[in-house]
Amino acid sequence: MIIYHNTLQAFQNDCSTHQIVNAILNYCRLHRLPAGSISERNSWNKSLPILCKALTSTDIDRNIDVAIEYRLEPTNNRIDFLIFGNNEQNKETVVLIELKQWSEIWTSRMENCLYANLGGGHKDDHIHPSLQSYDYAEILRNFYEYVYKNNVEIKSCSYLHNLDDGYKSIVNDHKAFAFLNDSPIFLKDDYQNLAEFVKRNVKTRNKEILYKIENSRITPSAEFGNILKKALNGSPLSTYDLDQAYTFEKLSKEVIDAVEHNIRRTIIVEGGAGTGKSIICANLLGKLINRQALKRSVNAIYCSYTFTPRKTISDILVGKKDSSIRAVKNLFKAAPTIVNARPLEYDCVIVDEAHRCFNNKYGQGVTGGINMIEKTIENSLVNIFFIDPLQQVSTYDTLTIEMVEEYAKKYSSEFIRSDRLKLTSQFRCLGGSNYFEFIKNLLEIENTSIKKFYPSTNNETFVFKVYDNPKKMYEDIKKLNEKYPSRLVASFTRDHEWESRLKGGFKEGIYDFNYPEFDFKIRRNKRTDKKAFINRPESIDEVGCTYTIQGTDLDYAGVIIGRDLIYRDGKIIIRPEEHAKTDPEWRCRNKFSKEELITLSRNQFYVLLTRARKGTFVYCEDKALNEYLKTLIIN
Repeated sequence: MIIYHNTLQAFQNDCSTHQIVNAILNYCRLHRLPAGSISERNSWNKSLPILCKALTSTDIDRNIDVAIEYRLEPTNNRIDFLIFGNNEQNKETVVLIELKQWSEIWTSRMENCLYANLGGGHKDDHIHPSLQSYDYAEILRNFYEYVYKNNVEIKSCSYLHNLDDGYKSIVNDHKAFAFLNDSPIFLKDDYQNLAEFVKRNVKTRNKEILYKIENSRITPSAEFGNILKKALNGSPLSTYDLDQAYTFEKLSKEVIDAVEHNIRRTIIVEGGAGTGKSIICANLLGKLINRQALKRSVNAIYCSYTFTPRKTISDILVGKKDSSIRAVKNLFKAAPTIVNARPLEYDCVIVDEAHRCFNNKYGQGVTGGINMIEKTIENSLVNIFFIDPLQQVSTYDTLTIEMVEEYAKKYSSEFIRSDRLKLTSQFRCLGGSNYFEFIKNLLEIENTSIKKFYPSTNNETFVFKVYDNPKKMYEDIKKLNEKYPSRLVASFTRDHEWESRLKGGFKEGIYDFNYPEFDFKIRRNKRTDKKAFINRPESIDEVGCTYTIQGTDLDYAGVIIGRDLIYRDGKIIIRPEEHAKTDPEWRCRNKFSKEELITLSRNQFYVLLTRARKGTFVYCEDKALNEYLKTLIIN
């Protein structure tokens, strides 16, 4: 999404007549785009005329194109300014410019960061602006198919137009900030250097480039296995959005500082499905185990209270021929590893999917009644809990942030939680944050402004489709699975009691889902198996559950919604009393109120409906709900 596009000459005219904000607002009205806030408009008024003056200080071709506030589809981030065209070799090129109004900065204790006066007397650590711009470039290079298939040149830089040369030794330190070689920074008196940088990279007009990128399929250019391998070898990705980059650097700093000074710390990171929690976990683990600056190595491990994401990662690593990578899989541990450890045995424990941490559940080598939260904090110097309360789906899911804080105090562990350690961008789902807001509104998790589903604007739109026939949905999912990882999943209702399952197999002739009117019957997934549900080829002929897909990604998900979710008298009704009695994760239901069980059921539906990257298909056993969902889709 762009809120302003014009030639450099027209941009210059708008700035010289002090009409740039009006020009942006007119562009937004013409293209039916949301206009900026008052603070954004003030920022445009202060920064854009200065940038314009810098760009027109040399003989740059005034016919080349510029754009303002380009939103990167997989994230909530927007690129401040773009200038694009063909370079001297006639190659398509886009230059990204990150603008900051900072007038004071200091050295930060966090890597890749500056401590800055952000305005209004507010001072804080902030990702170096040139790294921020570089990260945006990396998102374009690695996620936008048109860019990486056509080798579009993406150049990045930052312009701090209020900062004088007295700060150059801090912001332009190439030893501290290696990325400056690829993404330079320009200060107040560097405006001609900025213009020359643009001029070297953009020579002639090619106004179609940005629209080709805008209409590009958004799909990763690399497999997760390669990403993970790079991360664990100590080469963290730079394809973060701003929140992720800050979170990664903040966690690195806090862990390294704690290990060096023998300080207990407990840190909370909040983030919903698809916001990059697992990628940050892998990158942080890679950085810590490969760290050379510390006097001793960091004894760090990854722990997940959910089987599937841990097993998925393990399966990927086992498939690698590189023996060093196969050895690294031992860093990915189940909960008993932490619970049965000695006090302070680990320097750092990274707990992914912490919302699924249980307190009194037996099994996995854990004695009944053991408090796993307390043991994790007791047995590690630094513990980091990645949590999403909306993914608490079972009566065993007892973790609360307040509970973590309570045990941190018990062990004199410094408790760190802040709004800046919240991940909001949506990297996994092509439907973006709008789709998640639509689902939250549908399930009454949150009263959002997105009441209906609108397909995304890029060519590869996210699909949300309602079926009248479950067999047809299954056939479509099976066909898609030939090319894209796809599965059937379903909610838990007593009509589908998991009667078919034996340990390691199925009961002959027993099916959990039986629809004679559609000549369709199918079983739930196996009760136990050595491979994760999404990694077993034969599971395409089974129906997964919330627990088997939580913490993993599918390209397409076919969701069967049972009679625990219905539509009556204009309202969605959740019926936890219809929940399957054989669900082992709900055995404690008598200890919970109906409202609490409704919340857990609501979270299960949220997980099922937000698991897919490319599309979610739905079949509802309640016909009224099926028809209602169709009215929410805008074609």
